[in-house]
Amino acid sequence: MSAENEEHLHHLLAAIRTADRGSASENRSMLFRDITGGIPFEILRAGDYDGFVRIAGKGCGRKHPDLKPLSEKAQRERMPPPPNALVDAQQDMVNVEGGRFLSASQISPKRTSP
Repeated sequence: MSAENEEHLHHLLAAIRTADRGSASENRSMLFRDITGGIPFEILRAGDYDGFVRIAGKGCGRKHPDLKPLSEKAQRERMPPPPNALVDAQQDMVNVEGGRFLSASQISPKRTSP
């Protein structure tokens, strides 16, 4: 991605996040509704990000669920084993069976006579 396109993307994301209404259906409605001054989607397409925010207004944003912290027991269960426990771990051998490998071949459809 070019630096110019990356800059446009950052401005676009900032404008969309500012005007976010909290749900996809409300955002879609806001983007395509004819508001005094134009259609917000067309203003975004033109690259006028400040004009978009001015016309669309500030939204309420996304609602984030209240996440409870993990219990100490759950945190201990999710921790990886310490490195010293892994030092003497035995590794499984990959493809330990000997033998001949079969190559892939194309299967042609059978012809039927009329």
